[in-house]
Amino acid sequence: MESNNNNSTILGQVNGQQFGTIEELAAELHAIFQTSYDGIYMTDANGKTLRVNSAYQRVTGIPLEKLIGRNIKDIVEEGLISESITFKILQEGKALTIKQTVSNGKEILVTGSPIFNDKGEISRVVTNVRDMSELRELEKKLEHTLELKAHFEREISQLKKKYEGRSDIIAQSQSMSNVIELAERLAKVDTTVLILGESGVGKELVAQLIHKDSPRAKEGTFIKVNCGAIPAELLESELFGYEEGAFSGARKGGKAGLFEIADKGTIFLDEIADLPLNLQVKLLRVLQEGELTRLGGTKPVTIDVRLVSATNKDLAKMVKDKLFREDLYYRLNVVPLVIPPLRERKEDIFPITASYLRHFNAKYKTDKILAPEVIDTFYQYEWPGNIRELVNTLERLVVTVAQDVIRVDHLPLQFLSKPQDELKKSQSLPAMVAELQETLILNALKEQRSTRKAARVLGISQSALMKKIKKYGIVYEESWGSSRI
Repeated sequence: MESNNNNSTILGQVNGQQFGTIEELAAELHAIFQTSYDGIYMTDANGKTLRVNSAYQRVTGIPLEKLIGRNIKDIVEEGLISESITFKILQEGKALTIKQTVSNGKEILVTGSPIFNDKGEISRVVTNVRDMSELRELEKKLEHTLELKAHFEREISQLKKKYEGRSDIIAQSQSMSNVIELAERLAKVDTTVLILGESGVGKELVAQLIHKDSPRAKEGTFIKVNCGAIPAELLESELFGYEEGAFSGARKGGKAGLFEIADKGTIFLDEIADLPLNLQVKLLRVLQEGELTRLGGTKPVTIDVRLVSATNKDLAKMVKDKLFREDLYYRLNVVPLVIPPLRERKEDIFPITASYLRHFNAKYKTDKILAPEVIDTFYQYEWPGNIRELVNTLERLVVTVAQDVIRVDHLPLQFLSKPQDELKKSQSLPAMVAELQETLILNALKEQRSTRKAARVLGISQSALMKKIKKYGIVYEESWGSSRI
């Protein structure tokens, strides 16, 4: 590179990067110095102020003319700043950070760094200044953001808990949504709940929801007991436990009953109407006194259990008929929760069907779909077995139907039978089956307009279809559809 004393000389290139003239470089550095958002303060090795940018004046409120050319000691003595970081750096020879207070009472954060010459001596001290009030504002905003984050995390956690608690309860109808809303409110208070509803409506799922959303879910467990499934002679020992030697074959040391196991949690007594009268007395004591006595024992055991019970029977009528204790009935029926049958909330049929069809397809690695006519049939059906019947029907169809499309003729016979008042009194079962087959064949031929396609839809061979067409006297021309003789 040629030597030239002219200040406008090109400085040259380093690693291919053009630096430009001295004036351009100086202008660039000055622009960077002045446009910095933080205040910058530069002194020499004696503490004399050499340069101060406009941001320093904005941060501190001190006019630049009171600083430029003055020694930092004089500035401190005058009270413009509380202390000098410059002389601390000159003494220690390293970068430091302190808090300063300026004349207007504002706190600032000051970070100073030494600049060394070729001899290793400090030639300059450059100080970076930032407004503490701005930092505090940022800190407040950060704290507020963290508070919002914590708030939203709590909200998400509650929604997640709510969703997980209701994951098995599919409710689109208003009536069932009301049941779930009430169950969630009851979960927050430790009261006795009696769930009423027909068999298969989902009483156990609602009981589980009440437990999951309750404070007891943190400490205790959920115990389910089907009072109608355990023999009466064993039910007492299962519920209330027994002491050693209480009966022949009793376990050494005795055994805790399900009420003791459910301590601090929730016990769900399903089919409570089947509880024998002698055990109704013991259950009443548990509810009234919070204690029980094991079979063969004399010492009462204190327990803390929430009781949720359920039945599909009319307990009020059973009380009148002396089949259920009146005092226990009122203890159980503190808050009744009535679950409507599926036929009264048909809006839930489609979402339940879709959900369980996906479940069974995943479980059995299939890809079944339902023909639209099947859904129509589901809506028309009365569902005496409620959701349990719907779920069992879907699983049966997924595992037994060979075709990917499940059609009406694949449904169990109870779905295909006409209402009783529409049947002819003299019509026999073979006649009804024949009538149904004939109707299905006619519909398939009209829709497909081809015996080959109709046979495939019906799930039979074309030759078998032709035999049935002949049997039922169906006249069919593929070009114009089907009719009956």
